[in-house]
Amino acid sequence: MVLRAGPAVKPEGPTRTPHLAFCLDFSSQTGPAPAHVAAVGGIAYPFRAAALGRRAALDYMRAIWVALRVMLGVGGGYAASAAGSAALAVALYRLAGFDPGESAVLCTSLGFAFYLFTLLWALTAPSLARVALMLACGAFVGYGVVHWLSPVAISSPIPLGIGV
Repeated sequence: MVLRAGPAVKPEGPTRTPHLAFCLDFSSQTGPAPAHVAAVGGIAYPFRAAALGRRAALDYMRAIWVALRVMLGVGGGYAASAAGSAALAVALYRLAGFDPGESAVLCTSLGFAFYLFTLLWALTAPSLARVALMLACGAFVGYGVVHWLSPVAISSPIPLGIGV
């Protein structure tokens, strides 16, 4: 089996020049490319029907992965930044002695920067699974800290100690 280059079938129209097409050849002879190599739009594709179908499927899958990454960046970044800023606000209030309003304003302002960071990181990270895992863990830990440090039980409609 030899990889060889040869001129492709000339596309319709007198002004187009043939392009080089690479194809697998199971013989040792040299010469032009076989007839199954066809030029489409100025680009030579071996096995035209299979290549175009595979290429369209790859383009469709890339579009799905990009959409998943954007949705994960927007939704997961929001969940992680909201959980992180809420956890920091509760921690500043309960552990550092900040005023509740000051800690809420400070952490809300920092939450915008953290959301931008998580969104940009989610869009540029090489692994989509790592992005999903890190954002889910960040949201889970953030909301866990809020639940742990919160003076009110989250599942309770009435604050603890009132009306008992």
